[in-house]
Amino acid sequence: GGAGEGGGVPLARSARPGMVDMRDHGPHPTVAAASTMSYTASDGLRLHFSAGRQKDRLAGGAGGPAVVCLHGWSGSRRYFDHLLAPLADAGCNVFAPDLRAHGDSADCGGHGMHVARLAADLREFLELLQVSFPACGSEKFTLVGTSMGCAVIWSYLELFGEDLVRSLVLVDQAPLQNREDPLGGAWQLGSTGCYDSETLRALGAALQYAPAGGNRVPRAFADGNAEACFSQTTPWMEAHPEVLELLASETLRCSPAALLALMADHTRLDWRPLLPRVRVPAWNCVGVKSKIFPWEGVAWVGDAMPRGRNVLFEQGGHWLYLEEPERFAEVVLEAASHLDAPARPAAG
Repeated sequence: GGAGEGGGVPLARSARPGMVDMRDHGPHPTVAAASTMSYTASDGLRLHFSAGRQKDRLAGGAGGPAVVCLHGWSGSRRYFDHLLAPLADAGCNVFAPDLRAHGDSADCGGHGMHVARLAADLREFLELLQVSFPACGSEKFTLVGTSMGCAVIWSYLELFGEDLVRSLVLVDQAPLQNREDPLGGAWQLGSTGCYDSETLRALGAALQYAPAGGNRVPRAFADGNAEACFSQTTPWMEAHPEVLELLASETLRCSPAALLALMADHTRLDWRPLLPRVRVPAWNCVGVKSKIFPWEGVAWVGDAMPRGRNVLFEQGGHWLYLEEPERFAEVVLEAASHLDAPARPAAG
């Protein structure tokens, strides 16, 4: 389906052209501060996304790296509100979709709540951008994934290859969440919260999942989720306390049925065999203080990819891109300019 245009207002200019300056763009502009659009996926579901450039600059074919930001489980495109404008003013064409059943995208219950279906959505989205925005027509994309967004990218690479991909930025995701290693042997570097059948059932209870549906995520879960994903309070966060409320409010919009179905798929997927085969350059951001994964499990990802590099956020947590947004944006810009890591022999 085609993209439908929403309202937009001009974006501010950066004080440092070519660099990222968070100071000029405010904490979290409303979605109306960027171009907001939607399209219909191949299975009929309506999906929404934000574009971090003005419509006339995109439609006019303005050059620059194309960046697509993929949020994690129970998040939304709003988690990147603070990054769209500064990345755009630094020269990028930047987009952030709501994954199905998240944010403004349609709720589909348990239908399509598999990482592979999200990867298919991503392929359709990239093809849509190439057709709808001349600025992206000849560009390969830098894919930015946070948490489960990394798994969507890995599934995409496994299914569709690297022909449309320039580089990757990955944030705080181990290659396998479960401790029930499907390949045998010990793996203790997965999730600290959801890592087997018992903890998945506990997650369903915390979400107040009901088979009949109709209920929403409890506020206590949304607040606890946000608390677990931060490891520090930075000056930027102190200056913008409304960020926490935004993050929680987006989680509250999700249905427990959709979230539980998606986590049941996501937590058992093992990406370790794939990673040594990934040939595009990758910046793997590691929250050393993350409460969600042991940092060594996240760093395994960067070590396994022949053109991967680990970027350590020494005080960073799972949401390091919100704790230290200016540094994170610089990493994205470096990847989008593909100042890539030197190739290494594939592991294994």
